[in-house]
Amino acid sequence: MNEEDTKQALRYFNDVSLMLYYPDITNAVFIDSKPILEILSQLLALTYVTDKNTRALILINPVSRTVTNNLKEGFFNEDILEHLKSRSVIFCLPEFQLCDLIRLFLHLNIITKLEDEPKGHYFIPYALPSYNEPVSIKETNAKPLLIVWREEKSEEILPFPTGLFPLTIVHLLNQKEYITKISPLTPEYCKFRDAMSLKIMFKRKEDTLHLINRYTNIEVYFTGPTQHFPLVRKLLTKATDNSSDAMHLKIITSMHLLALQRGIAATVLLDPVKMVILSIVQFVLCQLLL
Repeated sequence: MNEEDTKQALRYFNDVSLMLYYPDITNAVFIDSKPILEILSQLLALTYVTDKNTRALILINPVSRTVTNNLKEGFFNEDILEHLKSRSVIFCLPEFQLCDLIRLFLHLNIITKLEDEPKGHYFIPYALPSYNEPVSIKETNAKPLLIVWREEKSEEILPFPTGLFPLTIVHLLNQKEYITKISPLTPEYCKFRDAMSLKIMFKRKEDTLHLINRYTNIEVYFTGPTQHFPLVRKLLTKATDNSSDAMHLKIITSMHLLALQRGIAATVLLDPVKMVILSIVQFVLCQLLL
């Protein structure tokens, strides 16, 4: 087997979730994803584990209440990972250290890098709580754009794939075409694992994009002028396509838009093919949400 055959084999094993292989990010090859899952699980556990003895099972050294509260809002700095006990396993080899892990998380769109955010250099939506009370958007009278996941032959509406919503949020934040920012933590905006408000700027005008995961569909509300609706549709199409590609969920990229006007409901239909491959990205995200 020559070098190219070896690389092709590694890419195949990565695609079918038998190993983790991202040569553009690191020279390390993970034949077991458990270390990645473990450090992510411990990071997220800090947002809900309050018992001192239980936190001692996660942390090498305590972290401040401010750091924990910032993490509950999704914000963190990379040095928090150095406090987790699982670091001794994942960083045991010089070929894979903290900077490599951060690059991997950025590449997989699990996190996004922030500029000028005092609460943290990175944002991870999986650290946010789920909404418990019904979420409604009061600042707009527009009916939502609906994104649904449909079985191709029966046209049955399926539950939205686990992990796709926060992954789409990160893709929206990471895209460079339009300035997109996380909205402040105030009552008029959503900031949950499954409902998020984003500030977005089209043609130097800042408006708000509200996205709510209803689990049978995603509702999207846009507070800006109607002439920007085609830009919103294009942006959502690209973000959803990229998220689906990352999770190896093959979809038909031509999205059917019935209408997108104030006061008129609109629907985007995503048609998955029969064969859905579970990638390492989807595996990691699904495990975190169980």
